[in-house]
Order: sequence, then C-alpha cells, then structure tokens
Amino acid sequence: MGADALPGDDALPGEVWYVSAQNGHSEIVELLLDNGANTEAARNSRVTALFISAQNGHPEIVKLLLDKGANTEASVGGGATALLISAQKGHSEIVKLLLDKGANTEVAAALDSGVITNALYISAQNGHSEIVKLLLDKGANTVAATRGGPTALYISAQGGHSEIVKLLLDKGANTEAAMRNGATALYISAEGGHSETVKLLLEKGANTEAAMNNGATALFISARNGHSEIVKLLLDKGANTEAATHDWATALFIPAYSEIVKLLLDKGANTEAAMDNGATALFISAQNGHSEIVKLLLDKGANTEAATRDWATALFISAQNGHSEIVKLLLDKGANTPVAINTAKTALDAAITRGHKAVVKLLTSSLTSQK
Repeated sequence: MGADALPGDDALPGEVWYVSAQNGHSEIVELLLDNGANTEAARNSRVTALFISAQNGHPEIVKLLLDKGANTEASVGGGATALLISAQKGHSEIVKLLLDKGANTEVAAALDSGVITNALYISAQNGHSEIVKLLLDKGANTVAATRGGPTALYISAQGGHSEIVKLLLDKGANTEAAMRNGATALYISAEGGHSETVKLLLEKGANTEAAMNNGATALFISARNGHSEIVKLLLDKGANTEAATHDWATALFIPAYSEIVKLLLDKGANTEAAMDNGATALFISAQNGHSEIVKLLLDKGANTEAATRDWATALFISAQNGHSEIVKLLLDKGANTPVAINTAKTALDAAITRGHKAVVKLLTSSLTSQK
C-alpha cells in the first residue's frame, strides 16, 4: 500500500485510520503514521484522529500524533479542540501532552451543555483538580468567563470543589466576579453549604456584603438553607445581620433552625426589624410553629405586640394556626389577648373559628385571669 493510498489520506474517508485512533489501536496508528498517513484527515464534523483519541483517553496515540506534528488547534464543527475535550473528560495525561506542545488554553467552544466554555472552566466545573493545575501553570486566564457569566472560580465554588477553588485563588482569581443576577462565588458556595469553600474565599477577603439583585447576601442564603457552620464563618468575619432583601427580610426572618437564630441573636440581630408587610421574626416563627425560635426571640425581648399591616400579632397568628405551645409562651410574656386585627377578630375568635380547643382553653383562662 503506497502512502498515497493509506487510510487517513485525503484520497480516502479515513475510516480505518479514524477507528484505529478511536479504539486505541496504537500499533496500527503507528504503522499508518510511519507510512505517511495524514494526521489532519478528518471525518464528519471535522473530527481528526487527534481529537477522537484525546476524547477517548488514549494518551499513547495522542503522543504518536503529536510527535508527527498533528495540529493541536484543529477543531470540530462546534469549535472544540483536543485540549478542550480532554479537559472535559478528565484525561490529565493527555492534557499535559497537548499543553507541552503549546495547545492554546483559551480556546472556547460549546460542549454538551451548549454553553461557550474553555478548558479551565470545564475542568473546574467537573472537579478535575490536576488538570486545573496544569492549565494554571501554563498561564490559563482565571478571569475568563463563559457567555452566561460564570468564571472558573464561580463554577468550582458552586460544585464545592475546594481544592480547585484554592488553586484559582492562589493564582489571583477575582472573588468578586459576579453573575448577571449578582451572585458571587461566596454567595453560591454559601447557598450550597460548602463550608470549606466559604472559608477559603473569606480568607482571601471575599466581600460578605455582596448581594444578589434581590438584595440577598451570603448570610441570608446560608441562614435560609440551614447552613449553621457557614453562618458562623460569615458572622465571625463581620457579616451584617441587618442586610435585607428587597422585601426587607433579614437573615433572622428566614431560618427554621434555632441554632442559626441563636447565632444571629448573639451577634445582635434586631428582633424588631420588620418586612414590608410589617411581619417581624417573632410573627414569622409564631406563624410557622417554631416554638424554640419563638422562645429565643422572647428571651431577647422581642415585642409581643408588634403587628403586621392588617394588625395581626404573633399571638393572633399562632392562635389561628393552632400552635398552643407558642400561644402559651406569648401569654407567659404578657401578650395582649383582646387585641383584634382589622376584621375585628381576636386571637380567641380565630382559635374558636378554626376549632383549636387547646388554644381556646389557654386564651379563655388568660382572659379570666385578667378580669
């Protein structure tokens, strides 16, 4: 077989050549190369032997092709190169071979998700720390973002890949780079409960007050999601307990977790802060039946008579919802039983209407003792 008739040459579709590279048949690939096979012969969508062997994790074949001068920048129809696909798949040995041959770290293309991305981003997203290190050592740009906004730091923080986050931070990755909705790496790691990642970001000076477009901070989202260790880390770094969302909700309003409420109260969180509808943390916790939190708030002096815009108090809402333990806590703190909302219904009226016998008994007993 002459060199001008070999599989892989421009004269043929390269089926044997392609399949050999695809399936890891290194001896056949070497034989074809020694007989002059064209390294750049491509199948449909411009897939070359280098690309398919990189994709399938065949480092010996990749090395053979590179030693024969295969073009590291040849791209398939979507723009992906051998470096990009091997970074996505986690083939670190192949990534190193390509980088040592000068492969461009900044090439970006759409892969499976359809998002335009580069090798650093995709390897950070998939948790391939060894590949991230190889790319950073070759000068990969930590600032480059996908078209949707996230950087390699953001996506690794989102996935809780703390080793990668550290690598990126040590290379100067910007902790304040934000998505279009305002989310930073600190926010997204706090949301996901990735305490080690949060710690790394805070140690690098990440801004605890960076907020989403709706006003939510890392403290707010970690409190809402019950991540007490992260709440403590943020508070110890001076996170503002009074930072509020656009509806005026602070971190204290959200938790159904007494441990987090205690952390916030110990840092001086304001028990009287109210949402735009007038509801305080006491009202919200009374409404939802969180008796332990109600007790914590009352012990910090929360005002039992604070009312919403329709004049509903914590006593009214807990009576209406049948939370007898909370009703008792409020009455023991002197909550005013006769107070009515703007419909002229009192807590007792609400309890009777809903058929909450235990609450009715508590309230009538309280009214009797007040006479």
